[in-house]
Amino acid sequence: PPTPRPSWAAARAAAALHGMQVHNSRISCRRLGGQGQGFPPMVGGSPGPSGPSHGGPGAPNGATHGGPAVGPGPAAAAQGGVASASADEVIRRGLDTGRRLDFFFVDDLARARDDLVLARDREVFLEGLPWHDYTEQELRDWLSAFGKSEEVHFVREASSGEFSGGGYIRFESPDDAKSLVATLQEDRADTGELRGRWSLSEQLQRSGDGGPTAAVALRSTVTRLRDEVRCPSLSLVSDNFRGGRSLDSRGLAAGPLHFVWLVGTGNDTTSEALRPRLARLLQEALSSSAAPRQSRQHPPPRPA
Repeated sequence: PPTPRPSWAAARAAAALHGMQVHNSRISCRRLGGQGQGFPPMVGGSPGPSGPSHGGPGAPNGATHGGPAVGPGPAAAAQGGVASASADEVIRRGLDTGRRLDFFFVDDLARARDDLVLARDREVFLEGLPWHDYTEQELRDWLSAFGKSEEVHFVREASSGEFSGGGYIRFESPDDAKSLVATLQEDRADTGELRGRWSLSEQLQRSGDGGPTAAVALRSTVTRLRDEVRCPSLSLVSDNFRGGRSLDSRGLAAGPLHFVWLVGTGNDTTSEALRPRLARLLQEALSSSAAPRQSRQHPPPRPA
């Protein structure tokens, strides 16, 4: 039979997709021919009966590339699924050999941008909570005076498991969150007093225009950073990007947005080495989030 005329739309799509990085795999893509030709296999995967497999033959919906699914909820599926299965496997093996986990919550590394705060924002990050003087329940009761909350998350120290004095509260009403931020304005930085500001974790995980969140792009950057800093366990997880079972058993598979990785040997990447790199990634993610909004606020002039 005669060779069908090439589809330029398909050719352009194949050119755009070829070489795209997805988790730890790189897509190899070309336009389908007229003789039933298929796609070459993905690096790190194997072709199934009807095309390349993203996580093994018969992988369930939501499986990550190169490993099994870890059961994301509806929000996780909408935001990009679960943390890399390969990173979770590295973490599982490391924990089995006596290594431990270290982590940074994103709000420990950077501040939410005031110009990106939306009227619907409801989450506040807290520092300097007086946990030495009050029980957890007493702190929860005090926070409830500002309004009804959906969730309160107190941050613990990675090494000891004790409260760090940091925490998050997500209110049902944006007005209650605004009231708490106004009460705890952060003019007293480095004084040890209780402070509060808008949550960067919330800011990175929501979109003002319905498009992909900044956290989605940030997770792809973290995947590349693993190789650069030789830290294959480095992961970015939250309620929307649930980690695997190894993190779940330590209470670190969900919650506000945080980086987590293995430490415990002389070759492991230290928190001191990672902190500036991760802080820079967050600043870049915030700048990328601000650019589309600023372009909408200042549209280009109409041609004469």
